[in-house]
Amino acid sequence: MFGRRRAGEAVPSAEALRLVEERIGFVFQQYNLLPTLTVLENVVLPLKLAGRRFDTERAGRILEQILF
Repeated sequence: MFGRRRAGEAVPSAEALRLVEERIGFVFQQYNLLPTLTVLENVVLPLKLAGRRFDTERAGRILEQILF
């Protein structure tokens, strides 16, 4: 289940947008990164802009697992 819905079940557009904004994220591997920021800063920037709380240390540990 995804939230209160089952996989494949239709999601109203307003709810779908909210789900995407709150639950789905991605990091470009090559494009659209800000060259003046570190990898970690690029990763947490969307969270900052959205006013969301985040744990910088946890994000760093995850990036270390992915990058090294």
